[in-house]
Amino acid sequence: MNPLRALMLVLVSVISLLFTEQVRSQVVTGIEVVSYSAGTGTSLNDSSAALGLPSATVDGPFGNFGELNPFNPHYSADEIVQIGSGGELTLRLTNYVTLDDSSGVLELGVLENVFLIDAGGGTNNNPASSFGADSAVLEVSDDGVNFFSLGLQEFNQAGNYWSDSLGEGLAGTTVADFGKPFEAALGDFDGLSFSDTLADFNGSGGGTWFDVPTSLGITEIGWIRFSGVTTGTLEVDSVFGNSALKGAATIPEPSSLLLLLFGMSWLMLWKRK
Repeated sequence: MNPLRALMLVLVSVISLLFTEQVRSQVVTGIEVVSYSAGTGTSLNDSSAALGLPSATVDGPFGNFGELNPFNPHYSADEIVQIGSGGELTLRLTNYVTLDDSSGVLELGVLENVFLIDAGGGTNNNPASSFGADSAVLEVSDDGVNFFSLGLQEFNQAGNYWSDSLGEGLAGTTVADFGKPFEAALGDFDGLSFSDTLADFNGSGGGTWFDVPTSLGITEIGWIRFSGVTTGTLEVDSVFGNSALKGAATIPEPSSLLLLLFGMSWLMLWKRK
């Protein structure tokens, strides 16, 4: 084998591996707004707000209101997008999420601007209560064309950014794992302090998580759609996939394609020589 060609193949392989590891370290989130129709009764219409991870801070027209935590949700136009009656939002995920029919495995998470009601000092009511839950029809797809409905679903779980926050509204040092399913129920927070509430999140970034059955006729999901809002508006902050079930990119990244074309070009040049 030509030494130059061998060297180039090694370099391409190394770069590809580095790029692959970088992609694997990222949480599956929304990466593209495929379509958006606001519907009635909405005022926060920047659909790109639903892409990527949620912001660490809760900012608005009147300044900074601290950090995203179970008692402090996002509410501004650059952090959530609203969907009203007659509206819909379709997102493409960064990667496919493989469906797992094993008991209790949750594949897909949705963060809405739900929050736990503070009884004072970051302590939950007893029994715990929350505000902001909304409902919509949830659909998933493995090709972005054919969608399968999970029916009308309620999005009723809060989110959290720092898994080791120093107190309500204060930053920590460790970002919560948004690719880790959140499985606690509202009753689990009855009367809990702020620190005990974070402990119940168990390192997760929260949100409402769903088990997507393979009985729908698909084995993976790469697109998600919200529609069918009948009361009020649905506020979407972010969507997540279970990191343990992360698959290939839904569309090859440009840099991956460039590496492939680069390698093929050298191979063709060597053959011609």
